[in-house]
Amino acid sequence: MFLAFHRLAAPAFLLSLMVLLFLAVPGRGAPAAPSPTPLETMVNGRPVTDEGRAVMVNGVVFMPLYVLAEQLHFSLSWLEETRTVRIEVFGKAIYLPLGSKVGLVDGRSFKLTEPAQSISGRTVVPLRFLSDILDFEVSYSSAKRRVEIRAPEYAVTDVRYALIDGRPQVLIEGNRPPSATATLKRDPLRLVVDLPAARLAIPDGVLPTGDPLVREVAWKQERRDTVRLTVTLGREMPYVLTPADHRLSVVFPPQVRAAELVIDGGRRLLVVRSTAPLQPKVYRLPDPDRLVLDLPGAALAAPSRIPLSDSWVYGLRLGQLDPQTVRVVADLEGPLAWAEEPAAPGEVQEQEATLKLHLLNRVIQVTHQTFKDRTRLRLKLAVAATPTVLVDRRAGRLELDLPEAVSEGLAVEVPVGDGTVERLRLLEAGPGTVRWGVDLPYYVGHQVLPGEGAEAVVEVSRSPVYRKLIFLDPGHGGADPGATGSSGLMEKELNLDLALRLRQLLVEAGAEVALSRESDVFVPLYERPRAANSLGAAAFLSIHANANPKNYESGTETYYHPDRPGSRELALEVQKKLVEALKLLDRSARPTRDFVVVREATMPAVLAEVAFLSNAAEEKLLADPVFRQKAAAALAEGIMSYFRNRSEPSAAGTPGEEGAAGAKPPPTLP
Repeated sequence: MFLAFHRLAAPAFLLSLMVLLFLAVPGRGAPAAPSPTPLETMVNGRPVTDEGRAVMVNGVVFMPLYVLAEQLHFSLSWLEETRTVRIEVFGKAIYLPLGSKVGLVDGRSFKLTEPAQSISGRTVVPLRFLSDILDFEVSYSSAKRRVEIRAPEYAVTDVRYALIDGRPQVLIEGNRPPSATATLKRDPLRLVVDLPAARLAIPDGVLPTGDPLVREVAWKQERRDTVRLTVTLGREMPYVLTPADHRLSVVFPPQVRAAELVIDGGRRLLVVRSTAPLQPKVYRLPDPDRLVLDLPGAALAAPSRIPLSDSWVYGLRLGQLDPQTVRVVADLEGPLAWAEEPAAPGEVQEQEATLKLHLLNRVIQVTHQTFKDRTRLRLKLAVAATPTVLVDRRAGRLELDLPEAVSEGLAVEVPVGDGTVERLRLLEAGPGTVRWGVDLPYYVGHQVLPGEGAEAVVEVSRSPVYRKLIFLDPGHGGADPGATGSSGLMEKELNLDLALRLRQLLVEAGAEVALSRESDVFVPLYERPRAANSLGAAAFLSIHANANPKNYESGTETYYHPDRPGSRELALEVQKKLVEALKLLDRSARPTRDFVVVREATMPAVLAEVAFLSNAAEEKLLADPVFRQKAAAALAEGIMSYFRNRSEPSAAGTPGEEGAAGAKPPPTLP
């Protein structure tokens, strides 16, 4: 059994209980001790009552320990198993086994002239122990039969405040380790430290510290034998009295002195500054969304509320959760993620520790919906954000980048396969960057739309020519050069170049493309529509450049056969897109029964006269590769616009409807 009372926790009303506990040490069958002779006893000039006086046994003076503990303010404890008394005094830890002449002081053995023993139910030690081990002044007068004991006088020589290892400390220097009692008082809040049996060797004083919590230290000689220190506090908090050598330290916990949201280049950092490194417990709470940091072993020395005007974090709140824990709460606009970030080299400052949490958006869910003319991709996020979309034509995909984000718990691949999007793949999910790849069978366009709440919405356009066979007819060729411009530009070469450029654009849009010729060869007129008919082409486009003896004639025109279903609509769309792109004179879409290629084709067929080779200004344009590419793109847009406007049933839903009856619900990735 181990019983211990420290005098800091044992006020006067407990001393009588301490006497019973520490002095009633049973003899356990030992031989009866000789009758002790009480002696007049003085401790630090004060007489001791009969129960606590020194006694003479066989010519040796012994002193009861409880009297010294009571009057000189040191602590005693009893170790039952080893029948040992433990004494704490002046910073020393002393062990005295009863009946043994060998004891321990701070782990080192020493010898006594007589062992500590129990006499009349009291634990006593020889006087020589007090002088040899504790440096007490002791004297015995045989004539007066009187014992005088005086402890070394304790003197306070300095009082200081310091921040040591991030902990505020009040340092009391003296000529030896002191005894002390500490009491927390309120109105105003202060810690009162009394040093009994002490004198002040310096003038009374007051020390402002500049510390928001340990604000001021005052000291004075409270009574003749007591020095009092008063520490004015800004908050109730734990403290520890720590003796070491000739110093007594009043040690307070590290302080949390600031919290802020730092935005640097789009990165959001929740920064907590403290006087010493802290080990946070970080977690997120819902309804409403909050990020909570519990900082154990700290005291709060910062404002309790910090309003913010940020789209992610709208406020910070700080509080002393309990005497041992500071809590920091970030009020979030959504369930953000975070990553602890180490301090950069050179960022660490003396007596300041910085805790940084990198706040990150979260991709919570990925869904997709298929419509007649598009596929809608929805990324549900913690907070609203607009993705950056890159088109990688070589890889055949879109890349959706969400900076300052993470993807948690989502599958790395989501199959779609609706003819517009093949699948979504998580390409990168490192801290701070999430990149989704949208694999495409073709690409014709996309747009980023505002979503509902915290959503990122990207719509990928469906190609109206996906898997449709388009037949292109570069006019003339071989022995038939067509028109020739004043600079020598031949129509057959121009037509083939435009057709090859157009084929590339249509193939990228998912179409199948056939040409009447792919080189400078002659193909008879009737063979051209016959080849398109045999292949079952969905549309026929013959490409030409115009000519007229009147070299001032200019502009663009498109021909169609009036009896061929769909041809007029196709001609109108091609003419419209050419005029919009090339900014030339609109000579309109014109019906004709004379052109073999549009008359003999069994599908919608048109002949486009892009510009006039006989016009010097337009010939110069037709010779420019940039103009040719613009013309090819306009022809592609005309063809796709025609098919886009055709009324066709859709397996994925009717125009303007989302989730039409019979359509499978879009897969959801939780």
